[in-house]
Amino acid sequence: MLLYTYRPSFFKRKRHNRRTFALIMCCILFLGFLPVGPIYAEEAYNPWVPMELVNAGFEQPLDEHGQIPGWKQTIGIGGFTLTDEMSSEGQHSLYIEDLSTNDNYGMLSVYLPAEAGNTYSVTSDTFVLEGTAIIYLQFHSGDEAKTRIGQKSMGQSVQNEWIPLTASAVAPAGTEYVSVLINSGKTTLAKAYFDNIVLSVYMPEQEGPPTSDAIVNPGFEGSIGPNGLPVGWTQTIGSGGYRVADEMKFEGERSLYMEDLDNTKGLGLRSVFLPAEAGTKYTAKAQTYVLEGTATIYLQFHSGDENKTRIGHTSLGQSTRNIWIPLSVTLTAPEGTQYVSVLINSSNAAVTKAYIDNIELFADIPEPEVLLPAGRSLRSPRICCGSEPRSIP
Repeated sequence: MLLYTYRPSFFKRKRHNRRTFALIMCCILFLGFLPVGPIYAEEAYNPWVPMELVNAGFEQPLDEHGQIPGWKQTIGIGGFTLTDEMSSEGQHSLYIEDLSTNDNYGMLSVYLPAEAGNTYSVTSDTFVLEGTAIIYLQFHSGDEAKTRIGQKSMGQSVQNEWIPLTASAVAPAGTEYVSVLINSGKTTLAKAYFDNIVLSVYMPEQEGPPTSDAIVNPGFEGSIGPNGLPVGWTQTIGSGGYRVADEMKFEGERSLYMEDLDNTKGLGLRSVFLPAEAGTKYTAKAQTYVLEGTATIYLQFHSGDENKTRIGHTSLGQSTRNIWIPLSVTLTAPEGTQYVSVLINSSNAAVTKAYIDNIELFADIPEPEVLLPAGRSLRSPRICCGSEPRSIP
């Protein structure tokens, strides 16, 4: 049996090749109109950036003096109770009971640094049993008394369900601090629960990934909280050993003094958490003046879970004495990063006495990647013998 293989004539093959070539060229032209680069759903930017109120959910137990950490009663006596009977989040909330129609009660948060012209907002979950639950957003001057120079209040009387209560306002001229006041009405009875206080500042959207150059109280010039620590900083390792100092400073009027007299344990003071983005390079800097031991700073990256678990870090310490020495650490945020922070730390194995000042934290936003067709590379222009740079082929 003879087997024959079909082969088109020369002219038919030529027409077939022309059709194939035309089809390829159409695909190339079509692809040329498609956007270059990765295609993904961009996460919506939230311009309301939370500030770090101390004990905003009332989960911390009463201190040794029977006071609520991060809060101070400034109006009336009594009437406030930490309770686990009702909460919108976590295990505890703040209960207010005002049985007088002539007086009222007020519980004040810590003062946080603020800036005139910025828009601030406070939100609280409220559960009213009787009367009215009221929340104040307050602005203060920078004098010693932190005089209130502006405020916005909101109240709600819906009973027996959790209702969010929000007050927003623009900080007036002269504002140096912002605070939150939980209040009962002066002319009515009030029985209500408050929980999950959120204080935020409005930050317009910016180009590129979010930068983190807004550490609260970076030079320790701000107010001191009821726990004796500078506002904007939280002790996460050990207890005590930190204070705001005016006898030594690199810049301004104050610095942070760290004294760790235990050579078996360290101390750690953390900044607020600031929004961060995986893949972005961050740098933390500090000025350090060591009297004894080693002063160390950590650049830390955290996940977005409730505990803001640390998922990456780098650190650097220095032991040069009796002179201001800058420390700087840089690291790219790992996958899963949602927040970045700075930790001021003493050594576990030695006594440490040191001053820290002028903390900086910022993001290095890379230049956009230049994408070229496959098989091409971007070469730097070469200069030879004084000639002009050649064009890139």
